[in-house]
Amino acid sequence: MRDPVTEKFTRAWAPDGEVVFTPIPVDAIEAHPLWAASTLSGVNRKRVLQEAEEAWVATTEWLPKPQEDGPATTVALTVWFKPWRGEYAGIFLTSVPGAKKQERCLGVTLLRNGTYRLLTERRLGQSVTHVVESERHLSAPIDPEDRGDLGGLAP
Repeated sequence: MRDPVTEKFTRAWAPDGEVVFTPIPVDAIEAHPLWAASTLSGVNRKRVLQEAEEAWVATTEWLPKPQEDGPATTVALTVWFKPWRGEYAGIFLTSVPGAKKQERCLGVTLLRNGTYRLLTERRLGQSVTHVVESERHLSAPIDPEDRGDLGGLAP
């Protein structure tokens, strides 16, 4: 199993942030809560499970309130597909639920809000872009040294 990977992102109106990608076994994809919450169709789900080569869980501490799953909140599940040979690299999935047209992709990111995004490049940075776009309230975590002073701000 590979080591976790930290991807940084920058925004003009806020401090830099990070998303940590931790690999999970491909067998664990189907049991993951984001898999259950995803709007992937049955056909897309079957295809993803057949072609999955790697799976990564993305977590961040940059959400405004603590979540049930600890200090870092799970925000995405990224699945990379097995490499193909020749000009037919990737597999074909529908980009939105109910669509008839399929698009070629090298992976898929399942987001916390139930939506999914097809990945056209095999790099975790593309997945970070989708996480930042889907989470409108990403903000810096509270500094532990400042946490005690926050009570003085209340009226």
